[in-house]
Amino acid sequence: MQRATKADRLESYEHKLLIDIYEASELLGLKVSRLRMAVFRREIPHRKIGALVRFVPSELKEWVNSESLIQRPYLR
Repeated sequence: MQRATKADRLESYEHKLLIDIYEASELLGLKVSRLRMAVFRREIPHRKIGALVRFVPSELKEWVNSESLIQRPYLR
């Protein structure tokens, strides 16, 4: 069985308006704890709905392709 690439994972979430932290973790290939830290430090685009943290898949795709990822190599 082949491992899904980030592009393949992104396509599976593009139909959703918002995804939760677990889906974003799977999509980006990051641990949930690392993703929570990135949210806390405001390093990654996210939305807060009350106490809930949600992500827009298209914004995550843009973020991954932006220079912000290059400036923060520890997120890889």
